[in-house]
Amino acid sequence: MRRLVINNSSTDIFFSKESTQEDIIFWAYQVLYNMNTNVDAENIFMLNESISCGITNGLKNINNPNVFLQFIIRGDEDYKIIDIIEIETVL
Repeated sequence: MRRLVINNSSTDIFFSKESTQEDIIFWAYQVLYNMNTNVDAENIFMLNESISCGITNGLKNINNPNVFLQFIIRGDEDYKIIDIIEIETVL
């Protein structure tokens, strides 16, 4: 299982092991698009504004082997570092 982390803070958003990096980036673009077109959309990335935001695709964080994907969401007012980390599920 993979978990979304925003600026080193864990969220309750998870992705399956089968999700590719492209799937997750596409999902993030869809969330940003929805935030731009729907004023009632939830601001899950905790951005000050989302109208002019874009995604900068990063590389795997070699300092932390648990990071599956890292990217940055940048706007005019702020930016967020997004990590997708590998976690072990406990049943």
